[in-house]
Amino acid sequence: MALLFVAVHSLTQLGDPQMRKPVPEPQVVGMPQQTPVASEVPVVTLAGRRHAERTSYSILANLGITDTVATTGGEYVDVAVRLATDRAFASDLRARIRAALAHSVLTDMPRHARNLEDAYLRALDERVPGAVDGLS
Repeated sequence: MALLFVAVHSLTQLGDPQMRKPVPEPQVVGMPQQTPVASEVPVVTLAGRRHAERTSYSILANLGITDTVATTGGEYVDVAVRLATDRAFASDLRARIRAALAHSVLTDMPRHARNLEDAYLRALDERVPGAVDGLS
């Protein structure tokens, strides 16, 4: 069976509201969310306020794909069920992900390298004024 979608969530947000202490959150963020998206697999995510709860949201928002971003546990379940049962919705999302990846800053490695090099040069120039004169 092919992978239909990936569900990513914050365990804190899906935890029992009666609990007095938060449920531990997953520690690995970033790559687990990027891999399915790069393979055109829809990702369902529950966006929260902290960094670990917003990584998938950030990736999806940069692609312009926010149909699978939930803000409540109920929305999260609804989106996951829809992806599992509505083939047209899932197929449309895969096509939109494919098209978005083709023109996204997330996959423009030459641009990323230029921006990173510029950031390094700016940091060096702030630390050692004049050190980058004539380099850029």
